[in-house]
Amino acid sequence: LKEEEIQNEVVFLGPVSPAEMAFLYRHATAVVFPSLVESFGFPLVEALGYERPIVASATEINKEICGQGALYFPPLNPNAMADQLKALFEVKVRARLMTEAKSRFDSRDWSWENYVQQFEKLF
Repeated sequence: LKEEEIQNEVVFLGPVSPAEMAFLYRHATAVVFPSLVESFGFPLVEALGYERPIVASATEINKEICGQGALYFPPLNPNAMADQLKALFEVKVRARLMTEAKSRFDSRDWSWENYVQQFEKLF
């Protein structure tokens, strides 16, 4: 952040309430999801629902959830992540991601009930 001189533009938060999360999603410029070990990335679904641009690690589950609704970077590659974040400065890129996010979110039943039913089918 210091190298790119954007340390004053990024805020790291601790625990927040559901109401605060909704506010944060609505007002976020982007959602960054560098996780490597999620079994299912609910924050990605939430970001899609709020039509936020997403930058995520290129894991199979992240790509399955977001499809074309995110920019991806190789896991454990902070320079590639920074490059994808820089790409968000282009208005057309952000607009495309927001449109894709809405389409992706609307294309499936992301409810907890559906998730549980799908999970139960595995056993």
